[in-house]
Amino acid sequence: MTTTGRRPAPSSVTADVDAGSHSVAVTVRGSRPSPQTPAVVVVPGAGDCQDSWTAVAERLAGRTQVITYDRAGLGRSGRGPAPTVERFLTELQAVLDACLPDGRYILVGHSLGGLIARLHAQQRPQRVAVLVQIDASPEQIADNQAVKIGFAVSGVLALLFKALTPFGIVRLLLRLRVFPLYREQAAFEAQLTPDQRRAWRTAVRRDMGPRGGAGREVRAVLPCARHVQRDVGGIAQPPFGDLPLAVLSSRVWGDKWVAMQRDLATRSRRSSHPIFDDRCHNIHMEHPDAVVEAVSALLVAGGTQHG
Repeated sequence: MTTTGRRPAPSSVTADVDAGSHSVAVTVRGSRPSPQTPAVVVVPGAGDCQDSWTAVAERLAGRTQVITYDRAGLGRSGRGPAPTVERFLTELQAVLDACLPDGRYILVGHSLGGLIARLHAQQRPQRVAVLVQIDASPEQIADNQAVKIGFAVSGVLALLFKALTPFGIVRLLLRLRVFPLYREQAAFEAQLTPDQRRAWRTAVRRDMGPRGGAGREVRAVLPCARHVQRDVGGIAQPPFGDLPLAVLSSRVWGDKWVAMQRDLATRSRRSSHPIFDDRCHNIHMEHPDAVVEAVSALLVAGGTQHG
């Protein structure tokens, strides 16, 4: 693992991790107070960067080690192969191998990142202490027309912004806080320092630009959901047994979305399912304190799990 040229914040170290065909940028904050305390590993949503998790990660770093990362083509990571389930899982495992070679961890996944986290937890459950799903993508979205339309619109917007970014349109929309893919921007930026705000906006402009990977990832969500549907179709419920599971969901795509989130909560016998009454998909940006409280409460449960 080699450090990048970016000057780290006092509480963090950012580094490049080798993921085989490409490298991914990883930020490690804080430390585990004891070997029994789980670390927190964040898997961002489709087309999103780790800087969107700054408010949550900074708070949690006072309690344990927090690891965030950018997938290929996002944030500070270099370009990589086409987005597939296999590539996503390889990147996550590379981050764990490099930054957390031993000890247990709380896996926090948002949107597409929730789907990746679930699949990792099913395939490699040995060290997963807790699973947290933040408005996570259920496999059933591959069959839901309303959600498919929502992702199609997001994909079209991503293509549009890819073309407009060189002309300063994304910069302007972010400055005015009216960028449509981040409705939570005002609430989120209120939690940040000026340097953190600039870093996030720079990452978003890069992700949306001609060399960014946001559009490719958004368009990959439904194919990835279909892939996972095939892989987990024969697994008995609940697949996570007594693994502590928290499902935090919004009403972004209406009642059917909430019903799919309720189904996710049934996949463990030890689950909770708070629902936010707004339509803010980026719950970690609109309600960072709620996410911090949920994960902090689970630190105790994760530390007392067997293993």
